[in-house]
Amino acid sequence: MEVTEIIDYLERKAQEHPLILHNPEDKRGSFYVLDDPYDLDEFDQALRNFAKFPAMLVDEPDGELSGNDSANNTDTMNFTIMIVDERNGRERVRDVRNRCRQIGLDIVTTIRKNRMTGIVPGKIVHYRLEVNYSPIGPLNVKYYGYQFQISFVIPFTF
Repeated sequence: MEVTEIIDYLERKAQEHPLILHNPEDKRGSFYVLDDPYDLDEFDQALRNFAKFPAMLVDEPDGELSGNDSANNTDTMNFTIMIVDERNGRERVRDVRNRCRQIGLDIVTTIRKNRMTGIVPGKIVHYRLEVNYSPIGPLNVKYYGYQFQISFVIPFTF
């Protein structure tokens, strides 16, 4: 299974959320994949390029290959998704983060409903609902949000 297939799925989930606005004709959407989460220039560029907020950022996954002490081999892909929004004026940081947390919970819930066969059509992808989340920000002084660590488990054979 290609990482791109899961990233495409996550982008569709972002586009389907009513608060994460996306215009396919606009190259500046509200979804971005960070190739290197430790490159702060890339992170700043992503924030500058968003057409609208709130937005969703996704890190390239890390993972684990396991033989599970059986013939059932799995590839667990761990993604970090970040929901980020801009603080408006004197808006409380807590309110911005609560909004982002709710969007993240909506997306996590939607993924759970699609588990197994709805994530990548024709392929079995298990979604493990053991999601860690934590607040993030300030980013670039005025952006706050939440990040969620999610895992997809994909069987594979040799």
